[in-house]
Amino acid sequence: PLHFAAMQGHVMLAERLLASGADIGAKNKQGWTPLEAAIRKGRSEVAELLEAADPNA
Repeated sequence: PLHFAAMQGHVMLAERLLASGADIGAKNKQGWTPLEAAIRKGRSEVAELLEAADPNA
């Protein structure tokens, strides 16, 4: 779900998933993390959110 939110630019969904403990280090079939997916798809708002997220949260 976090990869989907990242690739589609759904900031509010990404925020909710992160608050629920979504794994920001998880990799998809392409081997991308949600941050990499957001960057590759040009979703800068989600990318900024993911960059600021605490990986240990």
